[in-house]
Amino acid sequence: MKLSFKIVACRLAAGLAGSICLVSCGNMGPDFMAGASPASSPVVRLAGDGQVAGTRSGPVGSYLVMFREQSYSENLFFASFADEFAHHYSRLSEDYLADSRIKNIDVLTSVDMSGLRSVDWEPEFSLPQAISSLTAGFSEDTPAGVLARVDFESDDAARSMLSEWERDGRIWFAEPNESSKMFAGELAQWGTDYGNMQQWHKTIKLPDAFNSLAGGNVKGAAAESNLLVSGPVVAVLDSGVDYEHPQLKDNIWVNSAVGAAGCAGDLHGCNTTVSSKGSLGNGEVWPVVASGPGESCVKTEGQDKCDHGTHVAGIVAAKPDTSTGVGGICPVCKIMILRVGEVEAGDTSGDPTIRDDSQVRAFKYITRFTKSGGSAVRIVNASFGKYSRSRSLAILVDVLKRVGTGTVVIGAASNEDSMIRAYPAALANAVAVASIGTASDANSVQKSPFSNYGPWVDIAAPGYRLISTLSGGTNSGPKSGTSMAAPVVAGAAGLLLSAFPNLGFSELRDRILTTANASLLYGSDTEGGKSNSQYYYPKVSGETARRPLLGGGVLDVNAMITNAKNTSTGQPLDRVTAGCGTIGAGQTTTGGIWLIAVLFLPMAVGIIRRRWS
Repeated sequence: MKLSFKIVACRLAAGLAGSICLVSCGNMGPDFMAGASPASSPVVRLAGDGQVAGTRSGPVGSYLVMFREQSYSENLFFASFADEFAHHYSRLSEDYLADSRIKNIDVLTSVDMSGLRSVDWEPEFSLPQAISSLTAGFSEDTPAGVLARVDFESDDAARSMLSEWERDGRIWFAEPNESSKMFAGELAQWGTDYGNMQQWHKTIKLPDAFNSLAGGNVKGAAAESNLLVSGPVVAVLDSGVDYEHPQLKDNIWVNSAVGAAGCAGDLHGCNTTVSSKGSLGNGEVWPVVASGPGESCVKTEGQDKCDHGTHVAGIVAAKPDTSTGVGGICPVCKIMILRVGEVEAGDTSGDPTIRDDSQVRAFKYITRFTKSGGSAVRIVNASFGKYSRSRSLAILVDVLKRVGTGTVVIGAASNEDSMIRAYPAALANAVAVASIGTASDANSVQKSPFSNYGPWVDIAAPGYRLISTLSGGTNSGPKSGTSMAAPVVAGAAGLLLSAFPNLGFSELRDRILTTANASLLYGSDTEGGKSNSQYYYPKVSGETARRPLLGGGVLDVNAMITNAKNTSTGQPLDRVTAGCGTIGAGQTTTGGIWLIAVLFLPMAVGIIRRRWS
C-alpha cells in the first residue's frame, strides 16, 4: 500500500495539572493553561512504566495489544462476534502461539483506523509516532486494528516480544492489562412521593422534574404514556446486580435475542470476567460473591462491594418506595447489567477487581445492540476508576460516542480528596461526577470530604449516605462515595432521554452540563462566593471568571428537562473533544479515530490501581 505520510500537529492544552496529586484543598497545582509540545508517546508501555518502584497493577505478563491488519474490508465487518473472533484468532494464533513465550491470545475487537485524517486527542496526551503519521489519503485497503489480550510467559518475555513486534511494525501499540477497584407510578404521584423521601431528591429538583413532565407543558417532550413504557437502557458496569430485588426486577433489561451478541445466556446482560474463545462472557450477572439472584452477599470483614452494583442500579432506576425512602432517578429506565468485576483468587479483602480486558468486552457488548438504526444503549454508568490512562479503553469510549446516536459514559471522580484524574471519568468524552454532602449535613452542597476535584470534573451530585437497594430480599441501606454520585447523573440522563429520545450525543451531554446549578454549588459571587469557594483556580488572564474545580454546578434535573440553561458562573471551559472510530460488526464511522498515549502516573501516588468510587 502506498502511503503519503503527514505529521499531525499537536499542542499540550492543559499542562501537567492532571499529573500532580494535591492532598489538601488549599494547594494549587501548576498552570494548567500552559502550552507545550509533548514528545511522541512510545508504542509499547511496559508494566511499571511511570509507577513508583515495586508497584504494579494487573496480571504478570498480561497486555492489551493493538495488532495491525492491512485489509480494511476483510477485517472489520462480521455477522457475529464468534465470526469476528474466529477470523482474527486464526491468523494471530498461527503467527504467534507457536512461540513458547506466549501462553494465550484472546481477541477482543477489531477497530476501524480509517478516520485518521484529523487526529484529535485530549490535553496531556500524545500519540505513538506510527499513528500520528498515518496517511491522510485512504482507500479500501486502509489498515485496520485488532485489539487482543496477550498473556506472555513472563514480564521478560513480554518485553522481548513486544520489542520485536514494534521493530517489525506488527502493532499499533501495546499496554499493560491493568486492574481497577471500586471506589468505595404516574409522574404526578412520583412528584409527591419523591418530595416525601430522601432530601437529596429535592436538592437535584427531581420532584419538580416529575411535576413538569406530568403537566404536559415541556415543549417537545414525549407524551406521558410513551415515557412510561419506553424508557431508555442504562448499562451499569459494576460488580453485578440483584435483578430479583422487588424494586429493580421490573426495570431490568431483557434481551430478546439471547446469545446473539456473543455472550452466552445473556438474558439480562453479560459477565465479561469469564470470557472464552469466541465468547464475550456469560449471563451470570448477579452480584459477585453472592450465590445467585435474590441472595444476600457473602461478606468478609470490611468488604461490601458485592452490593455495590445493586446499590448503583437502585439509584438509577429503582421503583419508588416511600416506606424505605428508596427511589431511582429514572424509574422508567431499564438496567443492562455488565458485571466487569471479579474477586481474584487469594484476595482476602473480598473486593472485586476489574481488568481492562473485561471493560473492553463490556463496551464491545454494548455496541452489538441497535435500535431504529441508532444505539440501543445511550447511557453507561462507570462507578470505578484508575489513575493511569488506557489507550484501548479511551478508543472504545470514543467509539461509543461516534456509533449511531452516541452513548455517554458517566464516571465517578474517585475518593482521594485530590486533583488526580480518575479514568474513565476524566476522558474527554465522559462526564466526570464529584460528590457533595458531608458527615455533619448529608444534604449539604459542600464538597464531600472524600471527593476528588479538578478542572477535569464536569458536574457535582449528591453522594453522601444515599439510601438505595441492596442484594437479597427487600434490603436497602446507605452508601457514600462518588460511586453514588455518578448514577444520580446517569439516572437523570436516562430520564431526559425518556422524554427526548432523539437527542444526539452532544445535545445530551451539553444538556446535562449546561443546566447545572452553579449558584447553588459556588454562590452567586463572580469570584466564587462562599460555597466551595476554595475549589477554584485563581483567575487566568483573559478569562472572565475563575475556573471551577467541582464542575459547572449541582445537577438540576428540572432545569435539564425544561432546558433552562445556567447563566451563572461556574461553567467549565469546554474539554478537547476526541475524534471517531468504529468497532467492527458492520458499524459505520464519521470523522477521525482518536488514539492517545498514557498520562504519566502522578508521582505523589504510589499505586496505579483503579478503585470503585
